[in-house]
Amino acid sequence: MDIKDMKTFLKIDHDDEDAIIEGMILAGREFIRNAAGEVNESSELYKLCLKLLVTHWFDNRNIFINGWVNEVPFSLKAMIYQLQYCGDTDA
Repeated sequence: MDIKDMKTFLKIDHDDEDAIIEGMILAGREFIRNAAGEVNESSELYKLCLKLLVTHWFDNRNIFINGWVNEVPFSLKAMIYQLQYCGDTDA
């Protein structure tokens, strides 16, 4: 996943936040690997999971929103479980 693909997914056409997005991509890869173990980074499920995780973080840069802790959405957690327990680990 490169910055161009992620910016297309986020619908961003400026370069002002490239460093933030690149950092989120790296952190997202680490987050998924820590949560699911070794995964096939070329799988479509992994790519979608990474895109959605970065989008969630990008759109919700606060820990709290309206007094509530901003958690990772359930659908994203379900994808991580799929990668953990059912994912193809062949790279």
